Amino acid sequence: MKIDASITAICLCLCAAIVSAERPETTTDDNVQSLRDTVTALNAKVEILSSDGYIGRDGRDGVEGPPGKDGRDGFKGAKGSQGISGPQGPPGTKGDLGLQGIKGEKGDTGKADSSLLDALSVTYTRWGRTSCSDGAEFVYSGRAGGERYDHPGGGTNMQCLPDEPIYNKYFTGTQSVAYMYNAEYETQKWNPFSPRAYPEDDVPCVVCRVKRKNTILHIPARNVCPSGWRKEYDGYLMTGYYNHPHSRDFLCVDKDAESVPGTRENKNGALLYFVDGRCGGHLKCGPYINNADLSCAVCTI
Repeated sequence: MKIDASITAICLCLCAAIVSAERPETTTDDNVQSLRDTVTALNAKVEILSSDGYIGRDGRDGVEGPPGKDGRDGFKGAKGSQGISGPQGPPGTKGDLGLQGIKGEKGDTGKADSSLLDALSVTYTRWGRTSCSDGAEFVYSGRAGGERYDHPGGGTNMQCLPDEPIYNKYFTGTQSVAYMYNAEYETQKWNPFSPRAYPEDDVPCVVCRVKRKNTILHIPARNVCPSGWRKEYDGYLMTGYYNHPHSRDFLCVDKDAESVPGTRENKNGALLYFVDGRCGGHLKCGPYINNADLSCAVCTI
């Protein structure tokens, strides 16, 4: 390289000057002065080379020194932005069952579904009438029928027989059977149904349906219904005579009972009598009146 050649030349000149000055036969004051002039010139050359930017080779790496002490803690950096959410981890194991909490307050009563209410209905028989009360739907009408009063067997419950029966297969010969007779009012001594019905008249009936109701209740000895219930009708409690062989269920006959037209004839079929209360050792006297005809009511909710 250029810088190496220049330094080499300078060194050779300096060495030659020193050798010449050390020879005794030639050593004079002039020689010494010449050597000094040479060194001065060489120094000037070196300065020129240094000013021209010539730099020597890098020296060899020195021995690695010991590690320095840890630096002081830097200032706390600003909070970084929130990173991207990682994937959802697997479900953890099921924990232990916790303690039962305290009972909460009762919630508000919900409103009934109108479609469910529309699907509800009840049916009942209105004995002694041919039409339903207001708000009730007519199903069919007919006349009351049951087993004959002096037969010891047969059915005890009264039936509302439709005016136009429809038969399946039938046999009209003699066989072992039960019988069905028209029902008659037996109200000879006292008749609250007059002038709509008289003793020996056949008893009419009608089957009625009430929507948005699901319970029907027959109450004896009262002509009113409990609070919140709808009264379908009220009347008199009637059944078979106490001393007749045939037993019969109790019926609630409408207080405004009617009759089947043209049937005033004593046929003695299924007979209906009023029901009197017997108090004094039997029913409690006070609220009940001895021998008074008992009332009744038919209620729905």
